[in-house]
Amino acid sequence: MPWFLNTQHSYAGRKFEHALKHGPRNGLFLVTLGWFVDCVRRNMRLDESLYGIKNIGENGLPLGEFNHLVGVPVSENSCLPPVIFQDKACADTTLKHPLQTHRKEDGLNELVFRNETIYIDPGISSEMRKKISGAATREGAKLLEHWFIGCHATYVVCEDASVKKYVGHSDNIVTPLWILKTVKEKNLQRLVHLSSDLARHVAMVLESEESCAVPIHPITPTTLLDSICWTISEPTSSASIYTDSSWSDDATEQQSTTYFDANGDGRDPHQLTDNFSHPLRESEQSELIFKNHFLTILFPIDRFGELGPSSRTFYSNGGFTRLQVLDHIYNFYQENMSIDEIDMALHTDSRHADRLRSLYASSESAEKVFIAFKRIDFLGSRRSFEALKRLNRENNSNVYELVIRA
Repeated sequence: MPWFLNTQHSYAGRKFEHALKHGPRNGLFLVTLGWFVDCVRRNMRLDESLYGIKNIGENGLPLGEFNHLVGVPVSENSCLPPVIFQDKACADTTLKHPLQTHRKEDGLNELVFRNETIYIDPGISSEMRKKISGAATREGAKLLEHWFIGCHATYVVCEDASVKKYVGHSDNIVTPLWILKTVKEKNLQRLVHLSSDLARHVAMVLESEESCAVPIHPITPTTLLDSICWTISEPTSSASIYTDSSWSDDATEQQSTTYFDANGDGRDPHQLTDNFSHPLRESEQSELIFKNHFLTILFPIDRFGELGPSSRTFYSNGGFTRLQVLDHIYNFYQENMSIDEIDMALHTDSRHADRLRSLYASSESAEKVFIAFKRIDFLGSRRSFEALKRLNRENNSNVYELVIRA
């Protein structure tokens, strides 16, 4: 931004010295009034450095004697001091770039959108599209029928709902009002420009109005579904939920505790399940229990843990409901074991490995390359669901280990 010096200006003082020293670093140029006069004459923005106070001093003219140069043209077309024109090549560098609102002074206004191309988003109403098309073409614009990343559209006209499609891929994204106002005032309206990488980041921020309030990586629960009573070999419709939260606090302790009724007879705690649980209601099934997009579950493969867990990652755009997680567990164990899993299972100590070995040793299987064997069958009696426990690496981890017991 230039700072003009006129004939009444004092070329001394603290303000002047500060502007002279720190101005260029902050985009502030100290120029003579001749800079403004020449810019108007040529309808161009000229190089401020050639009209600077520092240049005049360097050319042997004391700052105090500079007033007689202000506004006094050396020729008909320039206010530059004579010493500048000693080198014609230097005079050619005075042109910097055209002003944004450049107009020819030949009595005819230049068209605002001459040689510009405009694409109008399909989401714009037909009535508004007609207004924009008419106004833009009258000002010299060419309309594009199709838009794609990298196309040569100078302006893309869209409304709020469609802006995310173009952010980061188009230089000038404007509203219908911007086009109409530019045409009406015969002047390009103010336009904000962003680098493409920053613009793409803005698009991500705009994806949700609440994106600024919600952490990018929210803290995840330590356990999931710890209040569920369910046998994983049964359909998820058979799952129930504990009504007494203390019932699931310590499954090991519950399993080893004997309960006594009014007659003093000992009872198995599993017989009391009906008194502390109820089938999952529809609202409980659809309750969102995990808000991340990804959930990784480590599934036990055999009863004794010799094979180690099998990892499976699931994706859901809106997070995971209680029923979704249960379904993922049920479906995993209803699948057949892979060839690799069976090859390893044959060498384990599980009693189910004996069954696998006998199947593969039979004459019927000799001709078969692969024998179907469900994962749930290899678990044996280890089918009672306990919980999903988050791996204690980070408090925002999406990796959970499935805990089941016999």
